[in-house]
Amino acid sequence: MKTAIETKNLTVVYRGKWGIQKQAVSDLSIKVSEGAIFGFIGHNGAGKTTTIKILTGLCRATSGDAEIMGTSVKNVIARNKIGFLPENPYFYEYLTAEESLTFYARLHGIERKEIAKRVDKLLDGVGLAKAKKTAVRGFSKGMKQRLGLAQAMVHNPDVYILDEPLSGLDPVGRREVREKIIELKKNGSTIFFTSHVLADVEMLCDEVALVSQGKLVSFGKIDDLINREVISIDIHGEGFDKNSLEKLQKISTHLVHKDNITFVTVNNEKKAQEVKDILEKCGGTLRAMIPHRENLEDFYIRNSRGV
Repeated sequence: MKTAIETKNLTVVYRGKWGIQKQAVSDLSIKVSEGAIFGFIGHNGAGKTTTIKILTGLCRATSGDAEIMGTSVKNVIARNKIGFLPENPYFYEYLTAEESLTFYARLHGIERKEIAKRVDKLLDGVGLAKAKKTAVRGFSKGMKQRLGLAQAMVHNPDVYILDEPLSGLDPVGRREVREKIIELKKNGSTIFFTSHVLADVEMLCDEVALVSQGKLVSFGKIDDLINREVISIDIHGEGFDKNSLEKLQKISTHLVHKDNITFVTVNNEKKAQEVKDILEKCGGTLRAMIPHRENLEDFYIRNSRGV
């Protein structure tokens, strides 16, 4: 499979006050496959935005290199392959949504006869068709986020770099943007995005990279990184007697008993079977048994500790 984005030993060092140096990105090497949705995750200050600035040509690396579709980001041609949505997109607020996209389409050299048709399609695709004649100054943060996504799509790029694309959106808006990202992938585009909402990353991404303090901590396919074994089991039962509850205290990690209903959490399947046996012996009724497996948030916390 071809590589859409690649960083090679990427390092960025900033010089602060009194000559103090800060390493924002350290020897970062990752590959993003063409046509994939790639999640770039990490805490604030982990180096995500600096990496994006390198990929989009907004700043230069101290050492190392990065490529977009085989072209070095030092080459201006690489920018034509990118659709970029920053975390806080900025627009000329006196322009309408329609005028804003027309402006960006003309910057990209799109033929005038095609612009109006493309702008209408993009605004409809991000749910802003009814606001096409509205000045951007009257837009909410979520509406600006949608317009920013449309701006990134205006020239049909091969690669999308999206910094917190779901930020500021209501539940309906987030779902629509997720669907748009999936649609872009189906059309053959590569999507590289950051998000603090790890449930969205897990839902959308083929691969992820976790960075901390500018360094790569983990990289790979989500199914390969996450431990899919059962890590805990919730059991809801009715009719436990006093003697049974005392037994449950010894094997459970969490227990709540209220109005003859007992909620028990155990950390493996063997203990879950013990709870079930105790319930049967005292003549109680099993209401639910819910296993829990590691998700991306659990993985993130497990790998971020002490880093």
